[in-house]
Amino acid sequence: MLIPVSFGRLRFEGNSCFLEHRSTNNHLMRTRLVRALPDDSAGTSPEAVALFQERGFADGAQVFIDGFLVGGQPAPELAVREATAAPMHRGTLIFDGPRSLLRKPAITLLLRRLGDIATATAMLRNCGKQNGDPIEVTGIETVSPSGIPILEIDSVVGC
Repeated sequence: MLIPVSFGRLRFEGNSCFLEHRSTNNHLMRTRLVRALPDDSAGTSPEAVALFQERGFADGAQVFIDGFLVGGQPAPELAVREATAAPMHRGTLIFDGPRSLLRKPAITLLLRRLGDIATATAMLRNCGKQNGDPIEVTGIETVSPSGIPILEIDSVVGC
C-alpha cells in the first residue's frame, strides 16, 4: 500500500525504530519503521535506524517520512524512502482563553505535538511568551476533520 507522506515523532528502541503518530480518527499509533530498498522492497528496522542516524535524527525528533506500508494487518510496517525534519513557522502569538493561536497570515490553532491545546498554551506561557509576541515554532501543520488549520508544535525558538 502506498502512502505519500507520514509524520510523527521518531522513537528508537535498541535496533528498532518506530513512528508515533495519529490515525485518521485521531488515536495515537505506533508503527515500526523499516528501510525502503532501491528496488522498492522492504529492508529491516536496523537499516532504518542507520538511515536516521546518518541524517542526525535523535530519539523524539519530529519527522516527515516518504515511504510505503508493508506487511499485513494488524501491524503493518512503514518502509522509509526519505525523512526530513519538521519545518519552521513564524507568526504572531494570540492567547484566546486556554487556546493558543498563530497568525501567519491565516489564524492557526496551536497544539502540543501528540498533546492538546492546554499543553501548547502552558508550554508557551512557561517560555515567557506573551499575547502579540512574534514567535517561531517547529511543527507540522494539518487540517482538522472540521476544517480548522492546526499546527502541532514540537519546539519554540528561544525556549
